[in-house]
Amino acid sequence: MGVTRATTMFTPTPTFPRVPPGCGGSETHIRSHFAYTCLAFRRAVSNIPEKHTKGEVAMAGATDRLWGIILAGGEGQRLRTFLRSHLGSERPKQYCALLGTRSMLRHTIARAERLIPHTRLLTVVTRQHLDYAREELHDRHPETVIVQPMNRDTGPGILLPLLHVYRRDPEAVVALLPSDHFIFEEDRFMASVEAAASLAAAYPVRPILLGVEPDRSETQYGWIEAGEVIGQHQGKELHLVKRFWEKPDLQTANNLYLNGCLWNMMVLVGQVGAMLSLFVTLTPRLFIALYRICSSLGLPQHAEALEEVYSNLPPINFSQEILTRSAHRLGVVRVKGIYWNDWGNPEQVRHDLARFGSRQGAWRLTERALAPEGISSLHAGAPSGLADGKGGIKDELIAHA
Repeated sequence: MGVTRATTMFTPTPTFPRVPPGCGGSETHIRSHFAYTCLAFRRAVSNIPEKHTKGEVAMAGATDRLWGIILAGGEGQRLRTFLRSHLGSERPKQYCALLGTRSMLRHTIARAERLIPHTRLLTVVTRQHLDYAREELHDRHPETVIVQPMNRDTGPGILLPLLHVYRRDPEAVVALLPSDHFIFEEDRFMASVEAAASLAAAYPVRPILLGVEPDRSETQYGWIEAGEVIGQHQGKELHLVKRFWEKPDLQTANNLYLNGCLWNMMVLVGQVGAMLSLFVTLTPRLFIALYRICSSLGLPQHAEALEEVYSNLPPINFSQEILTRSAHRLGVVRVKGIYWNDWGNPEQVRHDLARFGSRQGAWRLTERALAPEGISSLHAGAPSGLADGKGGIKDELIAHA
């Protein structure tokens, strides 16, 4: 699959070397190789001056290298009992149609494609959900679907597609997009993603979070305390991240709300190399485990190698192990004027159904016949068919995604 490379707008970024021949060797060899790689990467990063200026960042065509990764591999444990009682199904919430006829995953795809072409929009799923994924992703090209052998939390679920993007475009800017959040003002939200992409191109060593302005003191969300402004683009200011607050008590939440802190949307935009460097620094064993098998992408043995690696991985949470421990390396853009909810508990879902929809038709499960609703014309000519990730086209989903 070809990707048109822009020649204009990006600050040169340091990149990791391609996987060398024999990268499947001993861990000692891999660690030695990456010790050198990481040192070279950090030295290269240190030579790129970050633009600490409050002036306007002008980045023409910054989205020409923008990729999207839709995270759809989760189990949806917090809503499982609720969905079972209302839908009679074990589907994770991203595969359910809670408002209207489209699943949350299809809403996320349609929203993302307002900015990102379908050839650069990857979706990460887990093998045990492939029956549901076939219904939702039947029109997606196999190269845009990445199948995890099993769920090992958000760390591997994010690192694996980042390595796929890096392999195809080492200079890419990437947006990480959860598949199971409710967003009402979608155009305004995607405008914030676009602004973050432009800022990420100007600040290539600083991944950028989106933080939405809260309308209440919420104890069930993570909060971001923003620091000084270091740049702006089209009215969107880029702040340093001062601190994260994860699900605070009520008194702390009141203080955060009154002091102008933001809800963490878990949407991260940044240069793929900068994101990978966070894994190299903070979770080196995870990075080594997945990076060492990249040389087998496209080969018959890749699916087996990937399953072996995943079977030996512990669960690693991206927010806890990466974001919280790298706050000083991140930026945040304030998102205004949108309604956002992560639908993490039944009360939140009931509230929004009452506010934005009617009970009639609201609980209908997604059906394949309904999937074309809202699908972008960018899909024209894309091959169809998802398999179970174990053979034939099944392996193709893992080997080529």
